[in-house]
Amino acid sequence: MKNKFLIIAIFVSIKALIAQNSYINKADKYFENGNYYSASYLYKIALNNAYNKDLEYKYAEACRLNYDYGNAEIHYKNLIYINNFNNPMLYFNLATVQKSLGKYQLAQRNFTKFLNKYQTNDFYRKKAEHEYHSCEDALNMSFQKNNSLNIEHCDTPINTIYGELQIAKFGNDKYFTALRPVLSDTINNTLIANLFFADSSKIEKINFQSNDSANISNFCFNTNQNRIYFTKCKNINNIFRCNIFSGDFSENTVSNTKKLSASVNFPGYNSTQPYITNYKGKELMFFSSDRNDGFGKYDIWVSEIYEDGSNGSAQNLGKVINSIDNEITPYFDSKKEILYFSSEWYSNFGGFDIFKSSGNLEYWNEPINMGLGLNSNYNDIYYNQNINNTKAFFSSNREQSLTDKIGNCCNDFYHLNIHNEEVVQLVNVQKTKKEIKELIPITLYFHNDEPNPKTTDTTTQISYNETYFAYTKMIETYENEFSKGLANNKKIEAVEAIGSFFSEKVDKEYAKLTNFSILLKELLIKGEEIKIVIKGFASPLNSTEYNVNLSKRRIESLVNYFRTFDDGFFVKYIDGNPQVKGKITFERIAFGEDSADLNISDNLLDLKNSVYSPQAANERKIKVIAVSFGENK
Repeated sequence: MKNKFLIIAIFVSIKALIAQNSYINKADKYFENGNYYSASYLYKIALNNAYNKDLEYKYAEACRLNYDYGNAEIHYKNLIYINNFNNPMLYFNLATVQKSLGKYQLAQRNFTKFLNKYQTNDFYRKKAEHEYHSCEDALNMSFQKNNSLNIEHCDTPINTIYGELQIAKFGNDKYFTALRPVLSDTINNTLIANLFFADSSKIEKINFQSNDSANISNFCFNTNQNRIYFTKCKNINNIFRCNIFSGDFSENTVSNTKKLSASVNFPGYNSTQPYITNYKGKELMFFSSDRNDGFGKYDIWVSEIYEDGSNGSAQNLGKVINSIDNEITPYFDSKKEILYFSSEWYSNFGGFDIFKSSGNLEYWNEPINMGLGLNSNYNDIYYNQNINNTKAFFSSNREQSLTDKIGNCCNDFYHLNIHNEEVVQLVNVQKTKKEIKELIPITLYFHNDEPNPKTTDTTTQISYNETYFAYTKMIETYENEFSKGLANNKKIEAVEAIGSFFSEKVDKEYAKLTNFSILLKELLIKGEEIKIVIKGFASPLNSTEYNVNLSKRRIESLVNYFRTFDDGFFVKYIDGNPQVKGKITFERIAFGEDSADLNISDNLLDLKNSVYSPQAANERKIKVIAVSFGENK
């Protein structure tokens, strides 16, 4: 009987192993084919059945590529902090998803950890170096969100749970490409991209007389709207290959299609996302391609279309527009000479952001991010305007987009009025004052006994930005000390508590100070008199008298910050200069441990809690608690 149960147990184990391998093999195939949702679904089942590090890494990767950033972050951190998975790319990918979650300071730190561990001078190292600074820019830009933008989600009949790609409006009619299920394939739930027409009463699929199984992923019309240019993509040996075609267009039917010449469809590479416009008497086609004679991955190119419909040689728009990363979905406003495109490079909020650059094909200005609101932490692509330039459309997988899946897998269409498009500039004095007051209070944090430790001095020559940068370099020390002796989830919680303190408090408040200073500069130039009230605090590790003096040093470090800001711009307004109208004065309020949280440890032998805990660190601060404005002189 005993042997019988043993045989049954072995049989069940073998059956379970076969099922486990089946899940993983299927997931691997889905992943290879770019179906990351199905891959993540099966990896999760396999992971719940039997854990191993390699499988968790596959699951985290599938989640990231399916834009399920929350789950990706959780499992990357598990691999780093609990399972000690030795792969520097973990830090790169963790930082990438944290940036797309708006956790810019945490992302910055993990890009730094990646750079410390990864010495190869390749794309990933250059990308991480760039992203470190891009995170800083994103945090600063996040304080400048244009709340006047009225961005609307397009109608539900057009937006679905499957994913929308590109939309363009002509009069009251809309044309768009979108993913829709293949009704005959109920097993694999295959989606295919097609071109559709929509008016106020109906949505119908555009009829392609060639009628093949290729995906029609994007399109554009010539200026007469009697010819269409579109991209067909096919899966060839698990590699999607995309080329640009053209065809006659009449009554929502496409005929006489032909593939454009090799000057556009460079052999062995992808060409996609055409946009046609007339500029200086020529018909031009802008497009994106990953051909190997560009600057990076996908670059933006332009080719002239001759009267016979043939294409001239393709010209790269140059390294001002194109980076070592991806630049896609070009739209050129030929009247204003402004190129709009999406990029994963430059200063962005995460994923693809929409940028604009003024220029004339020969010369381009540096691309400008279109700002938070139009852009998000996710992918914002296919920006274009209607014929009258009164409304803009774009596609995004931001939080509001429809999906029946985990994460933000799928794009929807959005639109806005053009007159609200530009980033609002703070030129009105009253509005600038309002913006400044909305930043108050600003809380600035310090390492223990800084600046100038072990002294009773009440002043210092050190500037707050010096103490800030020195403090932020200590985050790993804080993580290690505060998580010492902990394991598993408790260790992750301790590390995250430190990371959260530095990102949500230390870094975010420093960014507020930077924006505060920029706005102060605007008011002083206009002759305003400004009073700043600063209050100091300290943790309870020394006597009250010592801590009062420490608070005074910390306040002076902030005054020194203003003195050194922007090459000493504020000095003449602080010291007084008869040749300028504006003025800054400071009111200083210093406190010692009397104002500290009584629950904070004051035991010098317990550095974990008295120095390195978030609770103790939270007490070592000064605050800009008020700002007031005098009359213009």
